[in-house]
Amino acid sequence: MVAFTTVTKEQLQNYLILFECGELISFEETARGIENSNFFLTLEKGDYVLTLFETLDFADVPFFNNLALHLHQYGLPVSAPERTLDGMNYTIFRGKPAVLVNRLPGEHI
Repeated sequence: MVAFTTVTKEQLQNYLILFECGELISFEETARGIENSNFFLTLEKGDYVLTLFETLDFADVPFFNNLALHLHQYGLPVSAPERTLDGMNYTIFRGKPAVLVNRLPGEHI
C-alpha cells in the first residue's frame, strides 16, 4: 500500500524545521503499510521514517510514543520518536498526527 497522504519536498522541508536533524536530502513513500502514510527520509543526520497516522486519534498518540520510548530506553530495537525543538515527541503534519523516528536497519519479511 502506498501512502494515503501525499507530501511535497517543500512541505517536508518546512516541517523538518521543527527538528534538529539537518536538511532533507531525499524522501520516498514506503511501499508497505495498511493504515498509515509512511515516508523514508534521508536527512543530514541520518535516515528516518515519518509516519502520518491516518486513523489514530490525536489523544492516542502519546500512549504509543511513550511505549516506544520506554522500550527503546531499555535497549530493545525500537525506533524512538524524535523530539521537536520545543520537546514534543509528536506533531501535526498535513492535519494529521505525525511522528518522526530513526529508521532501523532491515525490512519486513
